[in-house]
Amino acid sequence: MTRNTVIWLMLLSLLPPSLAYADDIEKTLDTLLGSASLREQRAAFEKIASSPQKYVPLVGNRLASIASGQAPASERSLDRMFYLAAFLKAKSLVPPIERLWMDKDFLPYYCEYSCPLDLSLTIYATVGLWKPPENINKVLNRHEDLYPEIRMASEISLEPTPQEERVLGGIDKYLEEAAKESERQLIEQAGPQTQDFEKREAAAFQLEYSVSSSENLKDLYWLAIQEVKPDGANEFRLAIYMAIYRSEKARRIGR
Repeated sequence: MTRNTVIWLMLLSLLPPSLAYADDIEKTLDTLLGSASLREQRAAFEKIASSPQKYVPLVGNRLASIASGQAPASERSLDRMFYLAAFLKAKSLVPPIERLWMDKDFLPYYCEYSCPLDLSLTIYATVGLWKPPENINKVLNRHEDLYPEIRMASEISLEPTPQEERVLGGIDKYLEEAAKESERQLIEQAGPQTQDFEKREAAAFQLEYSVSSSENLKDLYWLAIQEVKPDGANEFRLAIYMAIYRSEKARRIGR
């Protein structure tokens, strides 16, 4: 144990238990949002997933600060905040997310297609924790896009999509191989440890059309948090969203 570690532990022991507890929660969230270590990020996500409700107040405060303009966030960390909010499914997180969705100065510059903000509100709508306004002044295309996304996520089928109905990219050499893998294997292949982007994309496409249970829902959110940098069409991101919508529906009906 290094001298600095010993000093840090001594100082931590002097803090009131509530302060030390709060510091640990904040450190865990910050690690997930911004650590350069994939291993540390994964450990942080597992820690949050093991006690999700402990992190709701802090995530709510962070989102509220962003919505009020008091705490600017990088696009990457903001994406992860929305994905984490969707994973947590706490009604108290809806107001700051909705406020950002309604902000005409924020939304056009944040994302255009397959938006993490839309994913979070879609999840909240499908689980009955939020209802979009019916008479909203639709000055933004993003407002109009959310309604069909909610309807699609609510009605999505859990039956495997027939091969002839699938819209896939030009990565046929990987798709045939990915079609033979189990859901767990596909999640591993679609994850950040896979260096070949086309292999990741092929696995994501298979998940988009085949997920039929909620068994791996947590790890599908991990794929969203660790998504590749979106391309022009955001095809990888969209594929993971579809997989999450399928898994969330399976959870709602007890599968």
